[in-house]
This record gives sequence, C-alpha cells and structure tokens, in this order.
Amino acid sequence: MLVELAVLMVAAVSDIRTREVDDRVWILGGLVLAPFVAYELLYGYASLVLYILSVAVGLGYAVLIWFLGVMGDADVLALAFISVFTPPLRLTPCLSSALAVVLDSIPGVIAYAILNVYYNLRSGAGFRGYEAGLLSRIYAFLSMRYVDKEEYSGKRYMYAPGYTVEKGRRVIRPRLGVDEGDAEEFSGGWAVVYAPYVAVLAAGFAVYVLLVLVGGSGCPLDFLLYGKHI
Repeated sequence: MLVELAVLMVAAVSDIRTREVDDRVWILGGLVLAPFVAYELLYGYASLVLYILSVAVGLGYAVLIWFLGVMGDADVLALAFISVFTPPLRLTPCLSSALAVVLDSIPGVIAYAILNVYYNLRSGAGFRGYEAGLLSRIYAFLSMRYVDKEEYSGKRYMYAPGYTVEKGRRVIRPRLGVDEGDAEEFSGGWAVVYAPYVAVLAAGFAVYVLLVLVGGSGCPLDFLLYGKHI
C-alpha cells in the first residue's frame, strides 16, 4: 500500500498544478503493483472473492460518476487504480476498497469547500447581476469562486463559467458536471472550480493506510454501524 500511496501522491501533485495526470503515472504504477497484488491473491493473503467484489463495486462507482459528469477522467482513473490495486483485508460495509477511500476522503472535500467559502468572503463575492435563489447561493459559495478575468484567464485549467445565460441574464443553479459552452466569454464573476479530486483521494488513501496500519479495515462504516475498530 505504501507504493500505491507514493503513486497517488505523485498524481496528486500533478492534479493540483494542472488538474491533469499523465496516463503514464497510472501505467507505470500498475506495472509495479501488479506482481504484489498477484502474490497476495495466489498465496492467500487476500480473498479472491472479496477482491473481485471490491473491484466490481469500485469500477461500477467510477463509471457511474464519470457518466454523471461529477468527476473528470483523471479522477475516475484514480478510483479505478485504487479499486484494482487495493485488495480488501476483509468484508466490510463499504464492499470496496475504493469506496472506503472515498469515505475517508470526505474530510478533504469539506476542507476544500471551506477554502472556497473563505476565498469568496475575502474577495467580497456577491450576486448583483445574477439570478440565484438561496440554495444556488449556498452552492456557489461552497463549490465556486468569484474571480476576475485575469485570474480566470491565468488559471484556465481550473475554472469554468459558473452560470448559464438565459434571456440575457446570468443564472446560477446547482448542477452536475460543467458545460463550458454554457456562458458567453467570461469577463469576471462566479466560476466553477475544478476541484483536485485526485489529491483529495490521495489524502483519503493516506487515511485508509493509517487505519489499516493500526489494525483496522480502512472502512469508516465498520465503526459507525457496528462500533468496531476501523
């Protein structure tokens, strides 16, 4: 797992810098890890049945969020990488090592949302010129940033317009995915932030490893549902 963590950390650095991860990171990491996974399965250190279940559930979840447009290609590949190269230690309510890591990543998601709120409060974000209800405003503060044209243009890799244009008016509403063609040429205002989900997953995997090293399963639901050591 430490080798896998190292691969994810390399991917996380790239994700933070460019919101992209070179496919060679996953390929080379997979080539290194494949013999270890094969050894665990062949010599009984991991259950083949539980491994197949974990991979199936993890890959199914990855395909679902890709189809819904919730995450990008690199994020889905990170989930697939975790699914394939993290044999579960035992059967848990998470069913999949990848889903356990996703749950372990929740604090990172919350922290990133808080960072967005802080950024928006500091920049004096407002909704003058926008049509946005209360729910849409909360959504904007948590998942978007209010940026000027220079910030947007200088970091185009991490922003997309955070509104649609309807009858000449900018409208903000909660939605899955981002259509970069929704808005006119961006001149400043609310922009969706492409969150560094690979980095968040890497942090979640670090939590997973820590929990395993102290004798747990890595799945937080073990503790929440049954009061077991996680």
